[in-house]
Amino acid sequence: MFNGTFRDGSLNNIYLRIYEHDGVKVVPLIGGKSNGEIYFDSNSMMFEGDAFGISYRVRFTLSNHLIWFYEVYLNGKNFEVDLLYCQDISISNKNACLNNELYTSQYIDHKAIKSSNGFVVCSRQNQDQGGKFPYVEHGCINGNIISYSTDQTQFFSLEYKKSGVPYLIDKDLPKENYQFELAYIVLQTEKMRVDDNKNICFYGLFREDYKTSIETLKYEEDVVIEYLKVLRLRNNFEKLKRVQMKEKFLLKSLYLMKYVLYITRGSLKSIRIMNYFRFLQIIILMLFFRIRKFYVRGHMVISL
Repeated sequence: MFNGTFRDGSLNNIYLRIYEHDGVKVVPLIGGKSNGEIYFDSNSMMFEGDAFGISYRVRFTLSNHLIWFYEVYLNGKNFEVDLLYCQDISISNKNACLNNELYTSQYIDHKAIKSSNGFVVCSRQNQDQGGKFPYVEHGCINGNIISYSTDQTQFFSLEYKKSGVPYLIDKDLPKENYQFELAYIVLQTEKMRVDDNKNICFYGLFREDYKTSIETLKYEEDVVIEYLKVLRLRNNFEKLKRVQMKEKFLLKSLYLMKYVLYITRGSLKSIRIMNYFRFLQIIILMLFFRIRKFYVRGHMVISL
């Protein structure tokens, strides 16, 4: 629903939580805040890295039947961990979502249904979208989802404005269907022991039109069929080069702008031109501090 930014990245992520005697270490596994490498081919994307003695790989694959999979592979020795799968949703047309997120979200109906792999959270857009009612569900293929939350106000809370850290990032999820105006699905796995290899696969499923209210899980067989296809998939990955804007470049831009303002202050007759240079200087300053904060927080693991 919300567009990502340079500073915060996307709201969608998978967090690895490592339980130790002195607290919980939280590691974002995908996206801009992940410190791993990114690979891609025509079928999948993969994030790969290391954190506190655990190596990880996350492969994302979208099937031809509007079902997507995040396969998480962990390797380590004697670690107790769990995973949080976080997905921002709107299930409405693009214009409605971008113009008024709160209005769009308030019509989404969530229902958590217990399956053989724990909770599956199903969400239906109850507001007519051109005669259709889009539907999405999120669950786990081979693990056990013990808890969930359905809204950003639960997961982030108002404290996020001060700390920049989601409130529930190191806590158990409330297992509560909260129908507010910021739809955001979070799934929590049970705690697992990582000795050598561990694999957990999350999935999401979209259907363009779901005519009735949500009562049962209708697409379990479809998910399994597509998952078996994904397991047989062989990738030919290429490494994606990260684009980074260095602080040195931004500082040089600032010095250059100041120099231009200095040498032209007596000769520029147009106040509009002068204001234009000042505006550019402000933009560069804003970009500098946003990127700087992104690198300080974005490339360091949050330790709680």
